[in-house]
Amino acid sequence: MRLVLILIFTLLSGCAEPRSDETLDPSFWTEERKALYYQGREAGRQYRERYIAAKRPALQLKFRHEYPTMTEEEIDVLVNDALQEGLRQEAERRRGSPPINCTSSHLGNTTYTDCY
Repeated sequence: MRLVLILIFTLLSGCAEPRSDETLDPSFWTEERKALYYQGREAGRQYRERYIAAKRPALQLKFRHEYPTMTEEEIDVLVNDALQEGLRQEAERRRGSPPINCTSSHLGNTTYTDCY
């Protein structure tokens, strides 16, 4: 669970602009915060590497099949663009609002719904 939170933090921090000087000044950070930051960056890097390693061969095959007359350089450009877009969509999906959980209870003829 902690690793997932760190990964999400890393993906989000890579897309967001720094909010203040304290984010840029490592002397402000505690040792624990530094360790978590670097652990999150490493987890994000590993996630990107695994994503690319899994998707690149499939995308190359797909584009070779769809565009048989293209050169390898042109296919590489298409693959790199698709990988970049896929990583961007993953980050946006994770950044979205959390799902809403609702429970309903019936009391007589009335239904009460609680969402949190």
